[in-house]
Amino acid sequence: MKKLSYYWRALPLGLRVVALVYLTSISLVGGFLLLRGGRQDVSSEAVSVSATADVLPAVADALPKEIVVDSVDKAILAEVLSADTSTTVVSNSAVGTEEMFRVANNWLQPQVTRIGFRIAELRKSLEKDKLTLQTDKPQIEPLQREIAVLEEELHKARAAMDLPVLHNSSFNEEVEQRYYHYKARLDKARKQLRALTRSVEGLDKRIAHRETLIKQLQVEAAELRNRLDRVRNRDLKLLPIIYAYATSGVQVLPLVSYAGRANWDLSFVEDISIAFERQFNKKMPISAYGQSETHTRMGWDHANSADVPVHPDSEEGQWLFYYLTSNDIPFMAFRHAVPGISTGPHFHIGHPSQRLRR
Repeated sequence: MKKLSYYWRALPLGLRVVALVYLTSISLVGGFLLLRGGRQDVSSEAVSVSATADVLPAVADALPKEIVVDSVDKAILAEVLSADTSTTVVSNSAVGTEEMFRVANNWLQPQVTRIGFRIAELRKSLEKDKLTLQTDKPQIEPLQREIAVLEEELHKARAAMDLPVLHNSSFNEEVEQRYYHYKARLDKARKQLRALTRSVEGLDKRIAHRETLIKQLQVEAAELRNRLDRVRNRDLKLLPIIYAYATSGVQVLPLVSYAGRANWDLSFVEDISIAFERQFNKKMPISAYGQSETHTRMGWDHANSADVPVHPDSEEGQWLFYYLTSNDIPFMAFRHAVPGISTGPHFHIGHPSQRLRR
């Protein structure tokens, strides 16, 4: 630094002035370039956001504003979007409103009746199993205590049989008789305990299964009654949908919805997943958590929902029905794939998705 200072002072005054002007110019040009680059980055980001905003309306247009119901798939799409006031639903059939009402009513009413009878029968069986369980389960503990006592007595008798044989004594015969007596009682008690344990385990499983099934059927019964009421009130959006179900040969509702709580949040999925893993000893499958490219492409706002690829009528699906309704969690259960809505049977957990908006 001393040498540099010496050489700088040694330069003529004119050269020093020129050097200072040159260095200052370079600094100013460098600062200008950096500032311009930063502005270009910000502009690029703004363009990116603007481009995304421009894409969303085009994606949303993937969902039709008018749905002509000419198949079950279109009927399900119409049902999902029926709450959207900007969506109109029309039938491609030439039949009038009264004929659609007649067909839809005749399709729904028997289902409401059948599902009501089925729930009643399941409840009777459930109560019967619970009464049997109340009788059988309390017998297990006393039987276990009896077995423990018999095992101790058998052990003593076996030990006594190992003693030396006494001449002119009936002791050994008595010990042997006691041994076989306790052994026979122990064998019988163990068989009773095994049968009782199997019975109780079977009852527990049947009770759990019937409780979950009843819960599912109750949700479906409520859905059927709701649709029946709307059909009888000549709901012009729903009539073409139910008419399409009825005339296509569908036997059960392809879509079941449950409104659930208003304060639903996506973070609740973690609790559902933990409960699922505890029940089935495996992780809950999740095909979409929040917004996904597939949902954006389809035009659905899926930001606060999750999809679980489980069939509603499977054991896992029935359990999910039970858990979600018991915890007042909103969901939609799809029984098969629907173009534009679902790629297969699954549970949409959360409130129904809305159209993507600008």
